[in-house]
Amino acid sequence: MRGLTIAQLNGKPVAMRRRLDRNARAFQLATAKVGASDYHALVESKLQIAGELYQSMVNEFREMRSFLLELIVVVILIIELVMLFRGQHS
Repeated sequence: MRGLTIAQLNGKPVAMRRRLDRNARAFQLATAKVGASDYHALVESKLQIAGELYQSMVNEFREMRSFLLELIVVVILIIELVMLFRGQHS
């Protein structure tokens, strides 16, 4: 029924509109009765929390990677200094 033109309704646009209005009202009542809006809000809240958790984990990973790279640079510098003071550096 979705997206039908008046020509596709075979000359019954009023009856079809009434049926669609009745279905829409029934759907609204059903969603209100089962608490669909509350469920939707709950799902949105959980999605937001999941997004924040994901972003936090990504940031933590990036910080750890930066720390590891800095540590590697420091180790390389220490090795270079040791080699320089021992006279093995060219």
